[in-house]
Amino acid sequence: MRSACRRLVSFVTRPLYLAAFVVTACSMAAAVAATTKLHDPDVWWVAAAGREMVASARIPRENLFSFTEPHHAWLMHEWLLAPPYALGLERLGPAFLVFLGLLVSSAGLLFILEGTVGRARHAGAGLALALVSVLFFSGRLLSARPTGVALLFPLALCLVAFAPRVSAGGALLSVAIELVWTNTHGSFPLGLVLLAVAWLDADADRRLRLATFVLALLVTAVNSGGLALYRFVLRYALGETGIYRTIHGQIHEFRSVLGAWGTTVDAVDLVGLALVLALSGSASFVTRHRVRASFCLLLIVGALAQARNIGLAGLLGCQLMVPWADELWERFRLVPAEEAPSPLVSYRWLLAPPLALGLGLFLFSTARRPPGELLARGPALLHGLRFVRDGSHLYVPFSEAGAAIWYDFPRGVRVFFDSRNDCYSPETFRSFLLLGERGTPQPVARRILARSHTDAVLIPKGHPLSFLGDEPGWARQFAEGNWSLYGRAEAHSIGTE
Repeated sequence: MRSACRRLVSFVTRPLYLAAFVVTACSMAAAVAATTKLHDPDVWWVAAAGREMVASARIPRENLFSFTEPHHAWLMHEWLLAPPYALGLERLGPAFLVFLGLLVSSAGLLFILEGTVGRARHAGAGLALALVSVLFFSGRLLSARPTGVALLFPLALCLVAFAPRVSAGGALLSVAIELVWTNTHGSFPLGLVLLAVAWLDADADRRLRLATFVLALLVTAVNSGGLALYRFVLRYALGETGIYRTIHGQIHEFRSVLGAWGTTVDAVDLVGLALVLALSGSASFVTRHRVRASFCLLLIVGALAQARNIGLAGLLGCQLMVPWADELWERFRLVPAEEAPSPLVSYRWLLAPPLALGLGLFLFSTARRPPGELLARGPALLHGLRFVRDGSHLYVPFSEAGAAIWYDFPRGVRVFFDSRNDCYSPETFRSFLLLGERGTPQPVARRILARSHTDAVLIPKGHPLSFLGDEPGWARQFAEGNWSLYGRAEAHSIGTE
């Protein structure tokens, strides 16, 4: 029995077979990125902010897209993404966001393969880690969502910072990555931690690595918010006060693995984390791997505390544990020692079929489909947004608020609440949640709508606010598919009631 199991393991871990598995997994990921409809609300308000930036030549500082708190302070830490999103969406429509998701996934797969297959001494070890990365942790890389784009930075920085030798050019590239990361997403402090770990872990070029860390720390001060960005990141990370505490309590991905179970976390995530935990835990007993392994274990602890960090912990763990995987591969002799790796396992060849498949599926799926068909909620949502009267104060569910901002803000329409979250007070967030909860009494919902001066409600079938169809002073103005638009008989008349 033991001999048969060993033969089976030896068979499936041969480089060519592992390469086939990796190509299949990457192709599946590319296919998902190229064909999945748009469901993330963040890409829309990022593009809308970019449109305003291009028009005004300045970064927004206030919550201008909402009628409930239009002057609430807003720190637009993703500002560098905004103009490209806006220009692409204006010229190509929603298909641009799908294509951007395909680009992000392609870049992510490239970094994964380079950091595993490209760094491993044994092709089998690198391919095994690449397979784990793609199967278990690549989900966030399959869309244009800013949090997915932000994952590209630690993957790229690992390739440069943890190279066996670092040149002056490599040091400057690391600093440049950190600078762009700082102005693209609030997760940039992780880059400084990576550079510090690379310095502690290195056997060569330690002075240059330390200088790289210091210079990278300095360039993080070059951002749109100055020192306020650091306070913003700290408050978001801790989630102890104000709106940040509410976000941690209400948004599933900010919860622990147990708190997010069944929503953003499932058994697949735990299996992937368990594999990286086993690899990192075993490496921590070996002195020369202890620094990297300890960092990977800390990442796993962070992932258990906040489910949104699972992909990050898994991807970086697979990249940083390549040297230890090589040693395990040699120790257990999973393939005959005399077998030479095939040139077919080069990451460049591995990525070609997935890219071709993804591009082909993208062109096929978007060529003749109208813009509304690319949205997860379908064309009825876009039609409903067109029926909203100019200047309306619109309530729309959380996942559709971003699209409402993009399409209707130029007509003076403002939303009740959207996925920026930190642009609002805890009281407004709680009021918004009450309007969407089935247990909220109708008198409470009426008071919230009246107090907030909401005069338009665009909701799907079965939403708790569907009672407005029989409410005096309200009338259904649009109905198509699962969507209905309710409006007050006289727009903006609430303030006189």
